[in-house]
Amino acid sequence: RLARLESVLPLASRAPIPLQTRFLLRLGDLSHDAHRIEEGRSLLKQGIALARRSDQTEILGNGLLILAVLEENASNFEAASALVREALTLSISEPALLSKLYRRIGCIAARTEEYSDALAHLKSALQLARQAGNLYLQVRTQDNLALLHLVQGRLNDAEHILSQALTLSRELGDPAEIVLIQCTRAILLLAKDQPGDARDALSESIDVYRETGAINDEVFCRLDRILVS
Repeated sequence: RLARLESVLPLASRAPIPLQTRFLLRLGDLSHDAHRIEEGRSLLKQGIALARRSDQTEILGNGLLILAVLEENASNFEAASALVREALTLSISEPALLSKLYRRIGCIAARTEEYSDALAHLKSALQLARQAGNLYLQVRTQDNLALLHLVQGRLNDAEHILSQALTLSRELGDPAEIVLIQCTRAILLLAKDQPGDARDALSESIDVYRETGAINDEVFCRLDRILVS
């Protein structure tokens, strides 16, 4: 996909401004995924600048979010937080995008150990995800909330949220989400000194992975955490 987009880059400058903006943001996002960080950052900034000039509010908010993820992954938490906060000042009406923004700033706050802010932001994100009817966002946000409760020792709260998330992930039918939630449940069950139940949760993750190949970087991080435990 990245190679295909790069091949038509010279033509993009002749496209309407909204299409140019989306093209640059998509290309920047894919470059980031390919670990071409500086190139991705440059393309995203170009797309954001176009969105600012042409008053494309939703697209600008999405561009700021994508760049915030890049900065967060580079451990530039202050810059990432500033980008999300800017996006939240925009007149964005789409609940799903607002949910993503609150989830992102909640995750950043959790990583910088601002736990009360993280909890408030993630609760807002979950409410907006429900408003949007977006099961994927609900599952991901519940997973983040559960991990936050885990870090702070609120194991029963984490278990309750993960139970909801597992039900939703099965309803969603996305194997990657089932694997992710079961890995998080395994971490929780180990914390509760229930190694047998943790093994069962992890076994389902492995079975789903073997059947579907559904795994991503987040799951690898969870598996690593379980093995270290």
